[in-house]
Amino acid sequence: LGSASVENQAVAVASMVVSALFFGALIYLITGALMFQASEVTGETLWAAINVYVLFGVMFAFLYALTATLIPEAFSGEALLGDGRYSGQTFIYFSYVTMTTLGYGDITPNVQIAATLAYVQALIGQLYVAILIARLVSLYSVQANRE
Repeated sequence: LGSASVENQAVAVASMVVSALFFGALIYLITGALMFQASEVTGETLWAAINVYVLFGVMFAFLYALTATLIPEAFSGEALLGDGRYSGQTFIYFSYVTMTTLGYGDITPNVQIAATLAYVQALIGQLYVAILIARLVSLYSVQANRE
């Protein structure tokens, strides 16, 4: 690799790390401020819940892209570009397919870190929905009892 190539990869890696951290911080702030401190179910609470789910998908897409940048053989599958790389849209797609546990199988993690990210995201995707529904139902029942 030439020095320009190494510098470009360093910038790409830094960008992906910062992006993943940014989306993680947004998830933390929205979850804390609008969902778990809420005392009733409102449109704002519902939109916050939807946004957190979407942000989880984007954050994991950056983590997958980071993994593929650092370990080129981390993923394999039909979505591979002709030059052996994936596009950013591929990781968005893989992220939401993983989070919803659809698991089409057209993209496969080949290394332990990629597989770990995938199963952690699948767990988060399932637990988030279960916990969120329980939280919203409990808030709604308290709200209905007050009225």
